[in-house]
Amino acid sequence: MKKKRHLFRNFIILVLLGLFGYLGYYVYNESDVFIIKNVDIMGNIMISESEIENFIMGDNLHYFKSNQYDLKEKIEGYPKIKDCAITKVFPDGLSIVITERLPVAAVFYSEQYLLVDEDLYVVEVTDNPRSFYVISGYSFDDFNVGHQIKDDHRYILNNAIDLALLSMYSELENTEINIIGKKIEVTLSDTLKAKFGDGENIESRFSSMIEVYFEISKNSNPSGVIDVSHDGLPVFQPFEE
Repeated sequence: MKKKRHLFRNFIILVLLGLFGYLGYYVYNESDVFIIKNVDIMGNIMISESEIENFIMGDNLHYFKSNQYDLKEKIEGYPKIKDCAITKVFPDGLSIVITERLPVAAVFYSEQYLLVDEDLYVVEVTDNPRSFYVISGYSFDDFNVGHQIKDDHRYILNNAIDLALLSMYSELENTEINIIGKKIEVTLSDTLKAKFGDGENIESRFSSMIEVYFEISKNSNPSGVIDVSHDGLPVFQPFEE
């Protein structure tokens, strides 16, 4: 009798183990218990949470089967995102902290505007520069959204973007930045321009320019060229009447 009871008990244990095993398999593989449903996104400014979720949630993401490093690489491949940090939140969540690529200037290219960040990555292509400073005249072969503009003379474009940022911080309005050859020229008004050469030491040259600009702006409608194309004292050349 004892032997039969042991056999029956062992049978029940095996059945229970099988049921638990099947239940575990079902919960792990077939149910949505571990499917990522809750995504907490922080650090986004211009990108909506739904935009990021739609980008990464095309397929059902499984908490245990998804690799957060692969997800990080995928998210950082999105043109508007510079980098991110991902943490899994048991049992069905992700916490994502992103750093966006924020456009700082609009580069006019083939009748369109390339919104680029300070590292020369193309964030967006648009027909409208919006409120960004426009940089015209820079010539290069091609570009890819989400990638850096690569060109033998991109240091000039980089200096022009730094100039756009300085102009923004100084609250210069209606400024137009043009690259003519390998020289940077800024239109400050209909009658006033500034020449920055290749833009080297741009902060120092901008500081010199702005001093002259504010001084001559004390007179109504100053007319001429502020030349800071070389290091040293700026030169103001009035237009001939």
